[in-house]
Amino acid sequence: MRRQGRILAWDDARGFGFVLLNGSDERAFAHISDFADRRARPAVGDVVSYDVMIERGRPKATAIAHAGAAAVARRQSRPPGDSRAAGGGWLGAALLVAIVAIVVWRYNHHHQQRLADEREHVAPRSVQAPARAGVSSSFQCTGKQHCSQMGSCSEARLHLQHCPGTKIDGDGDGEPCEDMCP
Repeated sequence: MRRQGRILAWDDARGFGFVLLNGSDERAFAHISDFADRRARPAVGDVVSYDVMIERGRPKATAIAHAGAAAVARRQSRPPGDSRAAGGGWLGAALLVAIVAIVVWRYNHHHQQRLADEREHVAPRSVQAPARAGVSSSFQCTGKQHCSQMGSCSEARLHLQHCPGTKIDGDGDGEPCEDMCP
């Protein structure tokens, strides 16, 4: 049979206290684990309903629930510093969104930079060739590296002067493709 009473004493640090049956001086031990809603911390004077069982020869309150309007008020209020208090959840959510936004921005920025670096490395480079007789004024590095890929001595000279990574000056004297160019 359900009983109704008030919390007579409560030690929140230790998580237990005593419940006093209404209209009587019958006390029952109450432990925090026996409260149906553990979000609402018990306090002296709270009206509660409970069942009683005998444990170690003494009455113990079980299935304890805050009663009536007090139960609604307890569910809506939170102790100070509780992260679930009004606004506390919003602050945490806002912080999480900000962190995710920063991570996404950094990833996209890094990815765009990497793509730009790859495009710069792969794309042909335009180089303005010096004005010489018979040499075109527009020249592009097209990835040619060896003498067998060159069409003329002037093209080999332009590649040696303006394009990195060429392998056309074996002896390092500044003259490319010695076998092809006089």
